[in-house]
Parts: sequence; C-alpha cells; structure tokens
Amino acid sequence: MFVFLWATQAGLVAFREMGLIGVKPNAVTVLMILHACSESRDLNSGSIHHRDVHDEIE
Repeated sequence: MFVFLWATQAGLVAFREMGLIGVKPNAVTVLMILHACSESRDLNSGSIHHRDVHDEIE
C-alpha cells in the first residue's frame, strides 16, 4: 500500500522490517515491493526479491 502512495522508500523499509520479524509476504506484497524497487531504481534489491520469490516457488 505504501507504494501506491508513492512512498517507495517507506514501503521498502516496512518490507525489510516485516522480514526481520518473520512475516511472510503475500502475492500482493511481493508485487508492490518489486514495483517499489523499480520506481526507486533499486535494481539490486529488486533482483534479490525476485530471486527470493523464484526460489520459494520452486
């Protein structure tokens, strides 16, 4: 939801905090995080999150 409000950095921080406390993202969260990475031009984080999702699917 943060991403829709154009607060990409806040969304990325919230996502990292979710991971630290063990909250698993759902499909919408993953989609929004990849979008946030794209919007902020953080290709390294986007690549890492994409790989994590890909690894979890397999």
